[in-house]
Order: sequence, then C-alpha cells, then structure tokens
Amino acid sequence: MQYSENLANFISSPILLPLVAVLFLVFSAFLLLVVIGGYIYFHQLNLPVLEILNSKSQRSNTSKTKVLVLFPHPDDETVSMGSTLAQLSSREDIELLVVSLTAGERGNSCLDLEPLVLAEIRKKEFGQAMAKLGVDNYRIWDYQDGEVENQINSLNKDMDKLLAEFPTDLIITYEKFGIYGHPDHVTLSNFISSYPTSAKKLYITMARRMFLKVAKKNLPLHMAKDPTIVLPSLPMFRSKFSLKHFLRKLKAMNEYRSQGLPNNLLASFVLSQEYFADDISNNANK
Repeated sequence: MQYSENLANFISSPILLPLVAVLFLVFSAFLLLVVIGGYIYFHQLNLPVLEILNSKSQRSNTSKTKVLVLFPHPDDETVSMGSTLAQLSSREDIELLVVSLTAGERGNSCLDLEPLVLAEIRKKEFGQAMAKLGVDNYRIWDYQDGEVENQINSLNKDMDKLLAEFPTDLIITYEKFGIYGHPDHVTLSNFISSYPTSAKKLYITMARRMFLKVAKKNLPLHMAKDPTIVLPSLPMFRSKFSLKHFLRKLKAMNEYRSQGLPNNLLASFVLSQEYFADDISNNANK
C-alpha cells in the first residue's frame, strides 16, 4: 500500500516531466554523438573534394568540360555516384554523357523474368533515374550482360567512335575490382585504364573502413572470380556532400525497382559519400 502511494506521488510530482525531458535530451545527444562519431570513423572526410566539383571550370564560355561516365549496367552509375551526377548535371560549364554498356538483362535476382523482358524494364528504369538526377544525355549500348570480357574488340571500336563524337576531358568508371568483383565491372575498369586517350581518368571506389567493416558483408562478392582478393582501390578524392543532391540520388535509386536496391538508414550511411581514385593500381593494404 505504501509503495502504491509513493508511486502515485512520484507520478504526480511536478519534477517528473522535466526529469523525463532531461533524460530524453541526454539520450538524444548521446545517440547523435555516436552517429557523428561513426560517420567520421567510417568515412574519409579528410580527403580533398574532387576538383571538378570544388570550383568552376576555367574554360571559356564557349567551351564546356566534357565528362564521360561509363558503367556496365543500369543502376551502377546511380548507386556509385548519383550525388556527383546530380551535381555535374546542374553545372552549365559541364557537358555530361552517361553510358551503360548493357541493359542488365541478367540482373534477375529479384524478378523471375526473361532477359529481353527485363532488359526493357531496366532501360525504362535507367531513363527515369537519369531524369531524377537531371541527366539529359545518356544511352545504353547493346553489350551482353555478363559477357563484356568477350566483347573487347567491339568495345574498342565503340569507344573510338564515341570519343570522336564526344571528345571527353574526363572519363569516370569503376576501380579495378569494380567494388565487389563483378566480371563486367572489372573488365570495363581494366579496359578504360589501358585505353589510349588524353582524357583524365577517375575510378569510383569506397572508403577503406567502410568497405571492410560495413559494406563487405552486404555486397554480392560471390560474383567475383576470386572474392578473397577483392579490395577496392584507396580513394584519393571524395564528393562534395550536398543534401539536395543526395536526396536526388535516393530518388533515382528508387526508380530501379527491378533490382531491389536498399533504401534504408544503412544504405544512406554508406552511400552518402562518394569516393574516387586517380590511379587504378592504388590498392595498398592499409
């Protein structure tokens, strides 16, 4: 009886609500510190921002910086560098072209569809994602998904034609392991690294701790020919974070419904920063 009376008195006490409020604020502050600390620990925020995002082009008004973005499958470009694409597409001094080598017709882990049917779906998704990112100039080539390594001669010819049409200043693609070792990713990266051109080359990669301690457990490393050697190149630059452009990236990712792309807090934590290497062999085990 005495206990019930004491409990009732405590509940009706004027100090209860202020006490609960203080505890809530303390817990919220602790949680915020944990999130910020984790973000700083896993992301390499000390890296310099990619130069092309950090300043306006020094070119004349009549000449734009041409940027060619090449990936093997629709959705690779958005997951890897959607925020950067959104930023580049908003720049008047940059001419952007995004190319997917294949229609991703074999990316059938979520939908049990015939390749030709899935190809049409993914082409549509690609266009919708580009619209969300503000990219007007994009195309899909007709290479066979999963067979890019057997089509190098055609790729050489197509690249020659493309660069004659679009003489680019900068080419961006995957780093040498393609993040998780997909053969098409690896093939395209190695092809671009050895392709003779005066254009600067950048390779999409990941923060090392983020890959080893977070992303590696969730990536489809089984696609690699040898998953044990997959270790993305060390980043040299990072994207310039913009909440507006990151939200556009998430909206573009949502267009790839056939791929079941992750849309949760972990995905946002991992994908909010985008990283680049300028040397494909930069893979020190640190």
